[in-house]
Amino acid sequence: MPLGHAQQEHVWQPLCCGAPLSDFLVVTVGVLCFMGWVLNQKAKGEPEAIFPMWLAFFVAFFASTGVLGWAGNAGMFGFDGVPRNPVAQVIVRGAEWFLAVNDESALLLGILAMFVLSQWCAYLAAGASGAARRSRFVVFAWKWVALFIAKAFISASAVLLGIVLVGSYYAWLNPEPLNVCANAMTALLLLIPGVAIFCTVPLKKAEGRTVSRRVRRIHKWTRLCSTALAAPALRHVATLHGGLSRSRRRRRAPLPGAYPQAHW
Repeated sequence: MPLGHAQQEHVWQPLCCGAPLSDFLVVTVGVLCFMGWVLNQKAKGEPEAIFPMWLAFFVAFFASTGVLGWAGNAGMFGFDGVPRNPVAQVIVRGAEWFLAVNDESALLLGILAMFVLSQWCAYLAAGASGAARRSRFVVFAWKWVALFIAKAFISASAVLLGIVLVGSYYAWLNPEPLNVCANAMTALLLLIPGVAIFCTVPLKKAEGRTVSRRVRRIHKWTRLCSTALAAPALRHVATLHGGLSRSRRRRRAPLPGAYPQAHW
């Protein structure tokens, strides 16, 4: 987002000082090559997932660039990047919301933890009485949380890249080439974890997938514990059922010397 000159120096000074421009270019090329390799591996299995990812990135990039460019052309920000009217303050708040990746990721992971841990605890507690049932929609919830976290990183990278370009043009940020490259590099670094998380999420439904050995061992251990805990109750029920069956047979048995009456 637009910053004052003192804040700009404080934020970007660790990235810009003590390193030539060639180092930033080499790192940028390396990051782009790594991202291209990851996307290439994803495209081999699920090529239909690549286009929506880039579409989301460029929509966020051009939207943020257009809004910031319109605000800069209208003079809503000063030369130091300070907003001058309420509309500019709303734009700053929106940029801050897109860049708050840590808060959004923590919220999504917390929701996933509550959803998964509640089912696992219910599974273990129900297994003590022999009524355990497998957790449902855990993988489904994990996929959506991972996709939303990837979306957060990708959109933050696009918005930050738009801020770098427009802010450098209007001198909200330091317009020197080294600073522009450092800021753009920071935006690309936000894109890398988003792409990596997005590429690790399988979008296609697996067919014929076998359960892992760890999961089978956990289910087997739970069944054994459930059987051991429920064995006394089962023996008690079986004893009662056997006693009731013997008493019913005694009542139904014919008396000595009694014969059924013939019906003519």
